[in-house]
Amino acid sequence: MNSTWKAFITRQHDVLRSKPIRVCDWVETLLHFGILPELQRQGYIVTVNQQTLATCILNYLFRHEKDAAQSRFTHYKCCHAIQQEPSYPEEYERFSEQMPESIWHVLRQHFQVEHFADASWFADRIWRSLPAILFAHISLTTSPANIELWNDLNPVEDEEEYANE
Repeated sequence: MNSTWKAFITRQHDVLRSKPIRVCDWVETLLHFGILPELQRQGYIVTVNQQTLATCILNYLFRHEKDAAQSRFTHYKCCHAIQQEPSYPEEYERFSEQMPESIWHVLRQHFQVEHFADASWFADRIWRSLPAILFAHISLTTSPANIELWNDLNPVEDEEEYANE
């Protein structure tokens, strides 16, 4: 699909048992009612507001669509993902454990929309990338899930502090 940015975000897609929804509205709905509450339940804090995160996701979707049309891998990274370099394997592993494929599968089913969250190969491409996209917007220093991880990885410090008391 070849389109401009404005045409992309305002393009309407069919939703099962509902009226069509614009791409930008679907992303906002997915974030507000699905992804952000689930991240919070799992102990993650995002580093940007919902509107900024929605814009980042829309940029990823736009780039995935353009690259898929040309049979290319998508290497696009938003500014938040670039700032988070280098990678944090322990934190991402914990994130993957806290937010397993089953959660993403439920979200995909619950927020079904043609093209982005249906049974298509393109939707598979999007939902494989979505966890990494979201991870780039997680606070690695203030999220309770990461603090718990660091405590698990550094029990010696806790033991030393306990011994000194």
